[in-house]
Amino acid sequence: MIKLNEGGRALPQRGPASLQGGQALLVLVLVLVVSLTVGLSVASRSITNVRISTEEENSQRALSAAEAGIEQVLATGEQILSPMNVGGQATIEKVEISQFSGKQFLLNDGNPVRKSEGVDVWFVEHNPDGTPNYTNPLTSVNINIFFGVNPNPGACSTAAIETVAVTGPLGLEKSVRETFDPCSNRITSNKFNPATATAGTGVCSGLPYRASLSTISNGFFVRVIPHYANTILCVSANKQLPSQGRLISSTAKSGGTARKITFFQGYPKLPVEFFPYVLLSP
Repeated sequence: MIKLNEGGRALPQRGPASLQGGQALLVLVLVLVVSLTVGLSVASRSITNVRISTEEENSQRALSAAEAGIEQVLATGEQILSPMNVGGQATIEKVEISQFSGKQFLLNDGNPVRKSEGVDVWFVEHNPDGTPNYTNPLTSVNINIFFGVNPNPGACSTAAIETVAVTGPLGLEKSVRETFDPCSNRITSNKFNPATATAGTGVCSGLPYRASLSTISNGFFVRVIPHYANTILCVSANKQLPSQGRLISSTAKSGGTARKITFFQGYPKLPVEFFPYVLLSP
């Protein structure tokens, strides 16, 4: 049936060809949208990968520069307080030295101390050359040694500890040995003192066992030795202890990435063969 307009003329008829043309346009638009989406996604991923690669490269450069700053300070003993360019692509911002001391601190920089190896807690200051100065020992020092690991694997799976406190005055030195074990089954054979099952607080938080040492007067140092297993050790004292070593903090940058390294340099450990006489000779 042919439709007429008001003038009596036949209206144009839309046939299959016009309908197919509209569908083709719609398909073309959809293809363009999908292609654009895929292209943008690929471009975004490429940009992200380039940025990540650049950041990783800058991070490695900054880390290497921070390590170089630590090595420089260890070699010279001098701080780096102004920026120093390294290789043109990284800068050592600063390397600072501070003394490590306090009433409560982790031994061995918080790393587990190996069984049968000792670590020293100092009660005297050290000379600039790193040698101990025994002329002014601390008096009336009460300390607790917290040890074990968190989570607690059980008393008989953790370490026991031995302490050897060396006290003065010079010329009348003596050593006091104490032993502590949280495992009651081992105590029957090793004759150690029982360690208290008391978790530490503050820096010592999480360590499940405590060894309370006898009051130390005219103390030079105490060596703490784990037995049976490696363990983390933490000291808590009733008064400020002298410097236990140096903290060297190095900050470096490369591009927009900064890295910081903190290195603990303890005083040389005294050879056990010298206990307790030769090492204290004036």
